[in-house]
Amino acid sequence: MNNYAKFLIVLCAGELLAIPVFYGVRSWLSKNKSTDLVKPIVMGILERSVLFFGLATGASQVLILFGTLKIGSMFNDIKTDKKTSDYFLIGNLVSVLMVLLYSFIFSKWKI
Repeated sequence: MNNYAKFLIVLCAGELLAIPVFYGVRSWLSKNKSTDLVKPIVMGILERSVLFFGLATGASQVLILFGTLKIGSMFNDIKTDKKTSDYFLIGNLVSVLMVLLYSFIFSKWKI
């Protein structure tokens, strides 16, 4: 099996696990209880895909880019609302932890 197929399998399997995990985090911490979950799900998949691709190709600087973009995009909301701050921090930590797990599985998978 080539690395491209392995990458896609790990990513897809991980994202199937991520959907219920982030649904739980969102229902526990988010102040926005809207039923429209398509946008956050797509954004999360895109973020984790970029992070995983960066780590899988050896460009670990993608973690710095991710942190900078996330802080910049949420700066005003974070400093004014504790609940948003907690949701942002825990959500991003879980997301990065999942990507690190994807990278670990990808690097150890010998097929």
